Amino acid sequence: MKLVAIGVCVLALSLVAASSEASSITISYNVGAPGGCGDSSSGPTYSNTCTAAGMTTTVKADASLDVLKLYLDSGGTYAVGGQQTTVAEIMVQDTLTVTGGTGGGTLIWNWGIDGQLSASDQFYSSVFLEFNGGPTTADNFIACGDHVAFGGQFCNFPLSANVSVAQTIPVSVPFVFGVPLNVDWRLFAVTGSGCGFGNNCNVSTSGSGTVDFFNTLQLAPLLVLDGNGAQVGNASALSTSGFSYAVAPTPAADTVPEPASLVLLASGLSAALARRRFGKRT
Repeated sequence: MKLVAIGVCVLALSLVAASSEASSITISYNVGAPGGCGDSSSGPTYSNTCTAAGMTTTVKADASLDVLKLYLDSGGTYAVGGQQTTVAEIMVQDTLTVTGGTGGGTLIWNWGIDGQLSASDQFYSSVFLEFNGGPTTADNFIACGDHVAFGGQFCNFPLSANVSVAQTIPVSVPFVFGVPLNVDWRLFAVTGSGCGFGNNCNVSTSGSGTVDFFNTLQLAPLLVLDGNGAQVGNASALSTSGFSYAVAPTPAADTVPEPASLVLLASGLSAALARRRFGKRT
């Protein structure tokens, strides 16, 4: 997807190498236009507003190993020069070890995502999640104004200037019990110019876009599966930072009523229905 390539290119200078020793959180943004602004910060929270290159941009972020919150709002007039973008990113890197079994298995990460996208006229807004450099199923959330470039380059048809997202993003990750696993999550927010109607990029572009996912991107308890696909309920997932990830317990087996209990239940229901019918006749 083209938006993924744009986001990674813009922020390449602000990223740090994955560490196998401890977890890290980096928050960064870049207004991708001549004379634009940008910043990068190591830490769980960030807030800043800048005005440059004709755009006023506000970024807010709050992140941990299991919660990602990101807000980006950018509006104004991009100068002539093509499809310019503003990108904000939360990068969370960690090393964890899963115990409770032997051999290889699969971790199921379920991120609950909840937020809003909006865009005016010639602008678009997008949010997407990456794991270890690859896209997940959350790479098609996008809002587009009425005059964004067509041809499927940015937007899905029909265009929608306001999009609500509330769903779960599942990501399956292979691992080996007892062996450290490096994970690298990237949550991107993108707003930008889709140029003019008919894909004319030789004009200045005015508008605004908002990516409001400051509600939360919440990680559900990890689902740990062994090599046969069976759930391991007594597993643990411990980060090198000391953080213990929540692990989903094995669901209790369904309780099947004894035949005698079914008979009593049926008798009770029959008696109740009979009383209701006779009661209506009197």
